[in-house]
Amino acid sequence: MLQRCLILALFFAFSFGASSLYAETFHTNTVNAVLGDVSFVKKFGAKPTSRTNERLRLQTHLEYVETMLRAKDVSHLPKALQVRRAMLLEKLREYRLAGCFPTNVAYKERRPCFIDAAGTICAVGYLIEQTAGRALAERINAAHQYDFLADMQMPELAAWVAASGLTVRECAMIQPGYGPPRIDTNIRFAITPSSTAATGTAYTMIISITGMLDRSYRPSTTNTYIRPVNIVWRALSFSPQIPISQRTGTYSTAPTFSSGGWRWSSIDTLFIPAASNVTAATYTVTLGVFEGIGDGFYNTTTFTVSPATSTRDLTLPPPITLSPNPVHEALTLALPENDLHTIRLRTALGTSVSALSDASGATTLAMDGLAAGVYFVEVESRTTRRRWVQKVVKY
Repeated sequence: MLQRCLILALFFAFSFGASSLYAETFHTNTVNAVLGDVSFVKKFGAKPTSRTNERLRLQTHLEYVETMLRAKDVSHLPKALQVRRAMLLEKLREYRLAGCFPTNVAYKERRPCFIDAAGTICAVGYLIEQTAGRALAERINAAHQYDFLADMQMPELAAWVAASGLTVRECAMIQPGYGPPRIDTNIRFAITPSSTAATGTAYTMIISITGMLDRSYRPSTTNTYIRPVNIVWRALSFSPQIPISQRTGTYSTAPTFSSGGWRWSSIDTLFIPAASNVTAATYTVTLGVFEGIGDGFYNTTTFTVSPATSTRDLTLPPPITLSPNPVHEALTLALPENDLHTIRLRTALGTSVSALSDASGATTLAMDGLAAGVYFVEVESRTTRRRWVQKVVKY
């Protein structure tokens, strides 16, 4: 009975208590709505700026909160809640050290983001996922992706807090606000082999990225600029929305410093399964480039999806051909002899079922052991790194 009353009280706080929770200390556009940027000021002696590395800012906040919560006297709590609280703080430390944080693409100011389009989860979400399962975290995200914790109206969440050994306010102190990636027109994205896919087909986009990142500012020293340690990209969103098989790539050439920034180029892939039910439209893809995972820039590009015109949906350019299609036992590909190619055969869901390396000229791909259905043949040139996809029907 006591536990039920506590859960109801917490639910009331989550439903109506946002103003009272933040009444005296609410901070806008800071790393945390309750504590503001006090963590950064205490550690570095100055407020963060627009050039402060995002990952550093988030890790500084989470370290500060963890230290504060560990130092709090919780002897009044039942032993089980003390143990639970200590375990969650260990999980918080684990999350902070991993340094992989979600990206806010919906707001221009700092804002919580429970789980982003890439599936990256926030700090409080991670604690819930690790103790109550990903399914609960996904349900919270569906209803409250960009909400502050105290505005989340969910009895399940209130019940989790009641059993956590943490208070609602302490959870709100943990929850970071994530800054949006900064748009940078120096970063350019191109999609190949073509900007056209077909509805009902799997589609592999070759993401070609060239660009320049601003020099990284490290606040522990004055005006010190460092070579990017790790530049990664990831798909942040599609408009209209498309469920994708998420891919993240790293730069393929070492960054070189020139004209005030680090220049680099990268080629990687983003695979959209046929099961995505993509409709005919022109899609805007928002792609983000991140330095050290945390400091983000983004830009957009487009590609067009058209209705499928036949079971073939040929996309292989001359002189590359394949036959027969439909196929029963063996598929023959005619490839240029002056280049080497990698061939992959995928199911409609994107699962790779066979692959050949260093192929040229006439090449045979065995199909006799496969179930009847739709497959996709990917051909990638070793020289140009371009990739083409064609649908094949196995009977």
